[in-house]
Amino acid sequence: MEIGSYSSQPATFVESNLTMLEIISTLLPSEAEWAADKSTFDKSLSIVQKEFMFQGDSDALNTLAMANVKRGLCNATFRTTDLVYKCRTCQLNKECGICQNCFLKGNHTNHDFYIISNCDGTCDCGDVIGWKRQGFCSEHLGSDQILPFDNKYAVSVERSLDALFTFWRNKLLAGFNAYVVGLTEAIVEMLLILCGTNESLLIVIAKTIVYTETLLKLLVRAERFLTQFVAEELHDLLLKLLMEPSFKNKFAAEFVTYYPEVIKDAINYENNRFLEVCPLVSKFSLHVFTSLDLIVNEKKILETLFECLKDVFGVFATDASYFYDVTARVLSDTKIFVSLPTIPWFIVRNEYLLSRWFWSLSLVQGMSMLKNEHGVCVTNPDLYVPFSINHLVSTISTCLVAGAFESEVPQSVKSLTENCLSAIERVIRVEGPYHLRLTQWPDITFDANSSPTSIHFPLHHFLSMLLRKVLRDGTIPLDVGVSRNLLQNYHPSGFSACIMEHPLRARVFYAQFRCGMWIDNTNPKYSFEKYHVGYWSEGLESDLFLLQFCAAFAPADRYIRRIVGCFGLSDYLSLNLQMSSQHEPDLVGEMLTLLIQILHERRFCGFSTAQSLRRELIYRLSIRDYPRSVLMESLPRDLSNDRLDEILNSVAVYCSSSSSIEILIPPAIATTTAFGSTDSSSESESSEYLYLLKQLAPYLSLLKMLLVQAHYQPLLAYTTASVPDSQ
Repeated sequence: MEIGSYSSQPATFVESNLTMLEIISTLLPSEAEWAADKSTFDKSLSIVQKEFMFQGDSDALNTLAMANVKRGLCNATFRTTDLVYKCRTCQLNKECGICQNCFLKGNHTNHDFYIISNCDGTCDCGDVIGWKRQGFCSEHLGSDQILPFDNKYAVSVERSLDALFTFWRNKLLAGFNAYVVGLTEAIVEMLLILCGTNESLLIVIAKTIVYTETLLKLLVRAERFLTQFVAEELHDLLLKLLMEPSFKNKFAAEFVTYYPEVIKDAINYENNRFLEVCPLVSKFSLHVFTSLDLIVNEKKILETLFECLKDVFGVFATDASYFYDVTARVLSDTKIFVSLPTIPWFIVRNEYLLSRWFWSLSLVQGMSMLKNEHGVCVTNPDLYVPFSINHLVSTISTCLVAGAFESEVPQSVKSLTENCLSAIERVIRVEGPYHLRLTQWPDITFDANSSPTSIHFPLHHFLSMLLRKVLRDGTIPLDVGVSRNLLQNYHPSGFSACIMEHPLRARVFYAQFRCGMWIDNTNPKYSFEKYHVGYWSEGLESDLFLLQFCAAFAPADRYIRRIVGCFGLSDYLSLNLQMSSQHEPDLVGEMLTLLIQILHERRFCGFSTAQSLRRELIYRLSIRDYPRSVLMESLPRDLSNDRLDEILNSVAVYCSSSSSIEILIPPAIATTTAFGSTDSSSESESSEYLYLLKQLAPYLSLLKMLLVQAHYQPLLAYTTASVPDSQ
């Protein structure tokens, strides 16, 4: 039947003789009709909207718009060029933000806010779940103020939408072709107009999609077959519909099912840009993984995310740069969900989830190996990749460690420690016949000059973070808890020797670069810089803490001998005057400095948070001046302190001419404070970290012997490192 044949007949007459689905099927063009005239979809849907949804009232949309002058929600979709305002004073969720228009029309005087761009999502102004009511702008009343759609068109609108969505669903099930893409584009454009006209009408549309069986499942997956333009419009529609709770719940369930499909396809197709082809995962993950009010079981979400992590880490370890995007996507989504309240607590009490997490970390343990190749300049523009991934892993690990201390602390900490050490032991057994339960100190050999080296050990960094928290928390008594509770299944010799090995190799790499042994290579320079300035849990200071911890349990002579051997200085310190390398004198200086740090560095062994923050500020400002924002970004996460401004003002001064912060006190004070030799405050001395320092006493005589022995080497050419008098 021709489209125009219905235009002159009353809708009531047609409806009395045909079902609404039959009317829709007859009104919308066939494939042949659409191929002849691409505008037929728009003409047909215009008739459906006017004659059947609004019963011939051509002014109905204007009437609905007038009734919706003050909306409950903004729900504006962000484009890549839009400015998004994040107000820490108003947001109930750190991921929430509002558009520029809502920010300017709201009252944010003296609020703590910042501006970002190039992000996905919708404006949260009016969302009572994500934004405080006092932060709403003058045009939005709140999502709880949206009234139901109960005007005279309610029944006709619902019947028409139900039939239209059923027709749409049937065509999607039949398979995608140009006709289905055109139909989808026309329907989505019509729905976007209706949603923008009246919020109550938007609620009706969202609920009708939910009630249409399998339609939402098909729409979630439709991006694979649609053109980019149509897919973007469909995603804009889905973003707007998320404001309806039942739709958001149903969408979240479909999203969690679809998520691993996209990740697996990105891996199987070996396409690092697959997430650009299927952008729904990137656009909607924030909306799904930041909501605890969903009916989707958190265990289901965690199992999905951890299984995806295992898959992406498996391929990332073989080709880090090629699979970076998909790996970072899964890690970022995991970080978002694990950051929610109660989720870390849930994970650390679930043995299956813990085993999945540590198994995934073991896949990237020791990634991005570097080898000292003299005279060969190896370039890799993607060397930042493992550092970025390691940082995301560390953020998740921080949440899990915090979750272990929420309740039932001893049992939770023990479970977390056991799972982490088991994963480390699996990796160690692959490298050689060593394990943590050895009753004698193993003879481990490693040539740092010829063997590949890595500084990426997420399992060790997790262990370092956990043990530091145990020592600082004080819940488990240090004199009996660590050895008899957490480490009761491991022998001190085997544990110390195996755990210290990889952090020691990383510190040897650090020392070799400082001595100029990697000067010809581009990659190690980048790794050295990131290792040195990275967050404590991901680099140099994390490894230093593990070396201190292992020293507290290891035989002093074996421990020192292993450090000397790993530095390759056994012959140099054996009174053999023949120097095998021009770098040996400098390496001796680096090794002695490391030993002094192990014995006397108090970043983790005696300093309070405020003292550690002061030390960190002095260290960074002694190197160069910083703009305030850059300085704040560079500080370790665990040094957040309410006294930051007070401490900063005590050691530095703001320079208005350069818009940066300059060091205020002499570098000598920075050195003294860094090693903690002058600070004797009661807070520092009473710290339970001093337990570790007491365990290191046997090393003092050995260290002094090494200092004297190295001093008499005729070719010594390093700056002598002095042991503080307090030792």
